[in-house]
Amino acid sequence: MTVEQSVDTLALSVRGHVLRAGDDAFDAARHVWNGMIDRRPKLIVRCAGAADVIAAVNLAREQKLPLAVRAGGTPRFWVPPARIRRPISTMRGCSRC
Repeated sequence: MTVEQSVDTLALSVRGHVLRAGDDAFDAARHVWNGMIDRRPKLIVRCAGAADVIAAVNLAREQKLPLAVRAGGTPRFWVPPARIRRPISTMRGCSRC
């Protein structure tokens, strides 16, 4: 399966949102506090729950894509040159199994 086919499958399977370059919300979602940093990931997955996180991580692993995680409201430290960024700030809870 190609990367694009995998992303299409991911977009249909998650409860959250998958943003790609060209989508209306993409530029706002990739913005970080430090204006000197201008990263352009291949996609951004806004996870709505643990299943979305698992699906995004699996896609990155299967397609051998670098992954960055944004886990809070402070994006200033979230600047690695990843192909997939996965902010989890929209999730309302987290628990250990």
